[in-house]
Amino acid sequence: MKRNAFTLVELLVVIAIIGMLVGLLLPAVQQAREAARKMQCNNNLKQLGLASLNHESIATIYPSGGWDKSKTGDPDAGFGISQMGGWTYSILPFIEQNALYQLGADSDPESASETQKNGAKQRTEIALPFFFCPSRRSCKLYVTTSTRRMPPRHHLPERPIMRAIVERIKSLKVVIDG
Repeated sequence: MKRNAFTLVELLVVIAIIGMLVGLLLPAVQQAREAARKMQCNNNLKQLGLASLNHESIATIYPSGGWDKSKTGDPDAGFGISQMGGWTYSILPFIEQNALYQLGADSDPESASETQKNGAKQRTEIALPFFFCPSRRSCKLYVTTSTRRMPPRHHLPERPIMRAIVERIKSLKVVIDG
């Protein structure tokens, strides 16, 4: 007597074996994905470090922390003490984001024009993936609301103590350079 088909028991055994193999394979796949995400995070950190070093080699100073948390970068202010934007803004040209860095430029660093305001608004609405580690969270825009108006622009901070510190740093740089 010749059999041409599997019995139900044989079929269930084969399905159970395949299920066990898939069950053993899934953790390995997840581990490989996590290793790839960790490697991408390390690469992002390395790129940010290299961008900071490239900034330092061009501007002869490391990117600053900015004036305060309510200020955004001004592409017309260049690098250094007159740049009110923080380090994340200052390294944009060095991480191949020069177009984002130049957004809102109007060649007038003394005033906050509508072009600058619109550029700053657009710039803050863009989420950049290399500031996020893929293991922790996805790259998305975290929206905040503010009712504060944009203050008038000046090259130096308004606080007298900050102005004195800035002037002292400038005078030291002249001595060191000259």
